[in-house]
Amino acid sequence: MAKLNFAKKEKDLPIHSTHTWKVLIADDEHDVHTLTKTVLKDFKYDNKPLEFLSSYNTQETLQILKNDPHIALILLDVVMDSDDAGLYIAKVIREELNNDIIQIVLRTGQPGSAPETDVVVHYGINDYKEKTELTSKKLFTTIVTSLRNYKTLKSLKSTKQGLQTIIKASEDSENIFSPSLLIQGILTQIISILKLNHDSILVEHIDGLSIEKNENNYSIIDSTGHYSDIKNFTDVDKDIQKRIIYVLETKGCYFQENSFTGFLEIDKNASNIIYISNYERLSSLDRNLIEMFFKHFNSRLVNLQLTKEILSTQKVLIEALGQIVEKRYVDDPNHIKRVAKMSYLLAKKYGLSEEDANNLETVSPMHDVGKIGIPDDILLKPGKLNIKEFEIIKTHTTIGYGLLNKADKDTLNLAAQVAKEHHERWDGQGYPDGLKGEEISIFGRITAIIDVFHALYNKRCYKEAWEIEPIKEYFEEQVGKQFDPVLSRLFLDNLDEFLKIQETY
Repeated sequence: MAKLNFAKKEKDLPIHSTHTWKVLIADDEHDVHTLTKTVLKDFKYDNKPLEFLSSYNTQETLQILKNDPHIALILLDVVMDSDDAGLYIAKVIREELNNDIIQIVLRTGQPGSAPETDVVVHYGINDYKEKTELTSKKLFTTIVTSLRNYKTLKSLKSTKQGLQTIIKASEDSENIFSPSLLIQGILTQIISILKLNHDSILVEHIDGLSIEKNENNYSIIDSTGHYSDIKNFTDVDKDIQKRIIYVLETKGCYFQENSFTGFLEIDKNASNIIYISNYERLSSLDRNLIEMFFKHFNSRLVNLQLTKEILSTQKVLIEALGQIVEKRYVDDPNHIKRVAKMSYLLAKKYGLSEEDANNLETVSPMHDVGKIGIPDDILLKPGKLNIKEFEIIKTHTTIGYGLLNKADKDTLNLAAQVAKEHHERWDGQGYPDGLKGEEISIFGRITAIIDVFHALYNKRCYKEAWEIEPIKEYFEEQVGKQFDPVLSRLFLDNLDEFLKIQETY
């Protein structure tokens, strides 16, 4: 009889399923609570209503925040049981609770007690309002903006966590491929990228010696949201069990109303079935992307398991997830594909072998993987970074290197090298190591050029897109300074081909 096992994700990975937006009103005036709830009683965002929580002093507020990490927004009074209660709470949220995604809207009836400029800079708040400003219309706008920001940050955090899990699955020190851990990361990625509601189950089926498809053949290896307390396959709703068994038999994807069940074949004796429900909207494009992912992944996964080759694992992940991951970045949906294709083109122009050019194409999109360790308020800041923030964001090069250099595999080592070196400069004025000239690997020098061009030519949260002439002037000025002179001349002389890639994707 097969043993039934249940394993939850690491503590930082569970994703909460919420069918409401939780809003905490922290104010010592009861009338403020009543008025806020009355004004917003019919409010909905993304077809989800608000769920209000109330607190009236510092202790109550912090207790609620500690007990419930899924609060999207706090409307926080400055003066409650002390003159700076709101400021203290905001500081605890960011520095002690390490909650970077909750939206903090500071409200005050005494604006002189907490100057807006000082508060915004030093306390990590997202908005500052005088209570007299919060008319029905302005309160509505504030809530919409806050929830939109929260949703974006939460989705980004989930994507980061899924990527961390995938990397962990790929860097096992004993070179043993870990399909369960890998698919946990894939599950998180799919949920985050498609902006679903995060109710899901990952079921593992082991044929073993028995061909009977009964409870003894199944084990829950991961679950989230509404299903997070399910420990045994027999505890799953009977209708869902039937869908899972049907997908196992047909080895395909199955959509029904607001649920999805997908089949992943690990090897000839083991399969994984992913069940996701309670998503809000799923367009035909979303369905096509999911079906494409599962079809492509299944066609390669058996071979990956047999060879236990991490190189192939990385390639199939980028192939299978690349087209889905790119839609995660709203402002630059084809970033991954363009960087990969441009890196390959410049590598070939320089004379690298087909193998080296292909390897660079595979790993170049991972040059910024270290940004998973950068706080969201810095990474998504819509403006110029200050000195302290810039020093923090520079660490993404060493963070990426640390994530990728732990496995004894050529592809990951190359990715680690690119992640670390893509901000080094030909003149030695770059970071993190101040390498100069050919001390920087050819892969790092190529990625540096493509990264800068792509960042300049496309819109970012902190800048508008540049026109092509200023970009050409910039590169002409940086020949032999920021960039390898041979590579930069090759790039400028063949700029039309790089622009064609930009237009194609």
